[in-house]
Amino acid sequence: MSKKWLWFSIIFAGLSACAHQTSEPLYIGESNSLPDIAVEFETTVIEPTQQERHYRWYFWRTVNRVETQNLRDNSGEVWTKSVTGDVEYARVFHNEKQMIDYRSSDLNAIGTEPNWAGITLLLNPAIAKTLMSDGQTEIFGRTGIEYKNNNVENPVDIIWLADEKVPAMIQRVEHGHTLVTRIVTLYSLEKSALLHQSTANYRHIDFADIGDKE
Repeated sequence: MSKKWLWFSIIFAGLSACAHQTSEPLYIGESNSLPDIAVEFETTVIEPTQQERHYRWYFWRTVNRVETQNLRDNSGEVWTKSVTGDVEYARVFHNEKQMIDYRSSDLNAIGTEPNWAGITLLLNPAIAKTLMSDGQTEIFGRTGIEYKNNNVENPVDIIWLADEKVPAMIQRVEHGHTLVTRIVTLYSLEKSALLHQSTANYRHIDFADIGDKE
């Protein structure tokens, strides 16, 4: 599976800092009790030359389902979790009204092990464990807690919305590039329905059958 498919690897900048407080580790809670949420994000990739590229995308999270839509090419992803805990994936092409479906066995076969907590939180749990609070800020009328790690080679800064359980911002450095993702708009699910493109009538292609099709 191409890494560029997985938008959750591009994760989340900056607003006004507030008072210093006792540093505490990031506490997320149980990933099976997350609130439903709809968000528009913008990811900025800053090259070593300081040139910038910008990408807008939507993120929807409901019980046992996460969906994204890349506004640049009108593609998307859908992750679903079954009652047995199996995670399945679909690559969505809205312009062509097609989806490529990956069953959990397909993901295992290509060496991909989905981390459901990371998918639903937009934050790798391994990275979350390294973050300590570093103050707070006001954003969207809410209090966001700022967290940082002490890794000189791979610094990560985030602003965490505790009630929504989603990052308002993540900034990190990778291979000399600075990646900054921040919330542009928080939507109610009712309002976000106007932005959501239904996939009910899309053609489905099983990943296992791709070798038989052009």
